Amino acid sequence: MAWSIHHVNLEARNVAQTARFYTEILGMTLGAWAFPETRGYLPGDPEKLALLGDGRESHTGLHLIAPDPEFAAKNNMAHNPSIGGHVALQVDDLDGVIARLTAAGVPHSVTGEFAIPGLRHVYVEDPEGNLLEINGRLRPVPAPVRHIVLCQIKPTISQADIDALWAKLEALRSAVPGMGPVRAGPNTSPEGAARGYTHAVTIDFEASAARDAYLSHPDHIAAGAELVAICAGGADGICVLDI
Repeated sequence: MAWSIHHVNLEARNVAQTARFYTEILGMTLGAWAFPETRGYLPGDPEKLALLGDGRESHTGLHLIAPDPEFAAKNNMAHNPSIGGHVALQVDDLDGVIARLTAAGVPHSVTGEFAIPGLRHVYVEDPEGNLLEINGRLRPVPAPVRHIVLCQIKPTISQADIDALWAKLEALRSAVPGMGPVRAGPNTSPEGAARGYTHAVTIDFEASAARDAYLSHPDHIAAGAELVAICAGGADGICVLDI
């Protein structure tokens, strides 16, 4: 059975304050939580739930949740993942896991697609009492998209101004589910084939829908206008490719 760690969930009595520690001190980025249409009881208030994505998929990374003693009852579960924290594993055969838990008589809670789009979940405690969330996909993963922007930035533009623009793009991760980290910087290729392009930006998106949401977001449109303004030749100094 193939498996990986999908996320770590930490209990946080003050979610906003705890999230600021991870963003302002550790340098992580807040992500946008997307809820499935079949959402169960799960708080959407940023004071009660936060996602610090690692860029692999839309909800992978670190989750913070406010403890709710009624969470299990509200979702008709025997386990309460909002209290005490848990590790979430992703497996390629969730039905097999459920069958083995059932055969061994291990108590577990099975959910449908109630928290994260495209995933169903099993909650179970290991022999030491550690709570686990085990996830399985409900449908094939959509094809990811890599967004590539080549720029001919004017030599008169300061590095501080360039970095500020990259930061504005990175900030969009808190508004666009499925958007990965912004990787941007000057050309360092030794091949001498840059054809005047001085900088590049790449962003990985979970699917084309996430890319489209990014492109149409007002903050991206504003940042795009700033990029045009600092490039030699304006829009002619920019090349955009998606693969």
